[in-house]
Amino acid sequence: MANARQTSTSGTTSAPDARQQSFYQFLKGEILAGAYAPGQSLVEGNLVELYGISRTPVREALQRLEQDGIVERGFRSAYQIKARSDQELLDLYDVWVALEELAGHTAASAASRINIAQLKGIHAAMEQCDRSDTESLEALDFSFHIAFAEATHNDALIEALDRIYNQIRATGDERGATTTPQRWADILTEHGELLTAIEAGDPEASARISREHMDRARSLRIALSSRGRPEVRGPRRLAAQRPR
Repeated sequence: MANARQTSTSGTTSAPDARQQSFYQFLKGEILAGAYAPGQSLVEGNLVELYGISRTPVREALQRLEQDGIVERGFRSAYQIKARSDQELLDLYDVWVALEELAGHTAASAASRINIAQLKGIHAAMEQCDRSDTESLEALDFSFHIAFAEATHNDALIEALDRIYNQIRATGDERGATTTPQRWADILTEHGELLTAIEAGDPEASARISREHMDRARSLRIALSSRGRPEVRGPRRLAAQRPR
């Protein structure tokens, strides 16, 4: 979503800044993919050693992640993945529902043929994806929401959706919740209906379908509130995957 639009905090195009930008995106991706648990500390020195990168890009990445609402200062000012209570998560979902409804209304009027083709392509991939490959299912669902937001052509809305969705993903709350067989079948149906409304240029129908889709996601969150957090997969360590 908004990630591609973000610029360096230093305002320069130097090589160190390029490395900082890369490591910020890399670490953010690791957190959102479940490498770290809510409340888990991110010690600057440990990250330097783990990923084989200097302190400056690590420090700047953590500062940016704090601005994103993904990490926070914990004990002795150390950073940690931001943990949220059930009520805080529901508050985030409430805002997400409202933003998606607005996005539905806007996309139906603003989406280009390219946007619609992208959405159709992702939807087709979702239909064909192996149902046992939950990681790919979740990635495709995320891609659909990214493409849906971008179809609004409203930078402020795209940024707001990106921020709130990433805050929810950082808690691990979405992982596994969308990939049960019944829920996945419902998602395919709801996405298909949304695509039809956007392609027809029907803002009211698109907004209604978007809201109902997200209301169901919120209801599922309430139903699964006692299931506990998904398993943390741990950070990647391969040298080839270390950003420089």
